[in-house]
Amino acid sequence: MIQVFDLVAAECAKQEIYVLLDNHISKGMWCCSGDDGNTFWGDTYFNTANWVRGLTYMANHVSHRPSPFSCPQESNPPRQNPGPP
Repeated sequence: MIQVFDLVAAECAKQEIYVLLDNHISKGMWCCSGDDGNTFWGDTYFNTANWVRGLTYMANHVSHRPSPFSCPQESNPPRQNPGPP
């Protein structure tokens, strides 16, 4: 799968297209409600440690690329998670 990403990212660089890596949801499903388990750090389907591991891997993986990359995390209000991470 990473090879496909690399091919797409390389073509984007050629076309001067900005690549945005976004973990919009952690469990493949329709989003974004306050009770879907994907709304905030530590929710049912949002494992913070896994997210940090994946973000670190991808940041290192793309660090040599000439085109700009961004790796944000869209966070919604913590309706399921009662406190900060």
